[in-house]
Amino acid sequence: GQGKTPIAAYADPMAEPLSFPDKFPLGKGHFYDSERLKKIDAKAIPKLSRKDYTEHRLFNADRKFAKDPEFIFFSQAQVERDQIQSSITTHVRKAAHTTLDGQRLNAGFLKGNLTSTEELINNI
Repeated sequence: GQGKTPIAAYADPMAEPLSFPDKFPLGKGHFYDSERLKKIDAKAIPKLSRKDYTEHRLFNADRKFAKDPEFIFFSQAQVERDQIQSSITTHVRKAAHTTLDGQRLNAGFLKGNLTSTEELINNI
């Protein structure tokens, strides 16, 4: 709505059911479904990575997910985003902890001071 801060689709836990209401008519059963997360916390079902969840959806006996190219591309983008985020986290953990000018390199610095990938590369 007006006056609200927009959020990126990949950061919205409801992006999957909102993007595919025909696949999730009740808004349930998606990756961030609260009932699913409760079952994972209770150890009633195994925790799946985004990649494993996507593979399960695509290779399920119910072919509705595998037959939808938009769902396939959406899911692939989510998997790739998670893999990139994981790689960045690992790299930052292993890399130098200060910039060339001596500033401490942490998440706050990355969020507040850098506007592009090129700027990040030039500052490390």
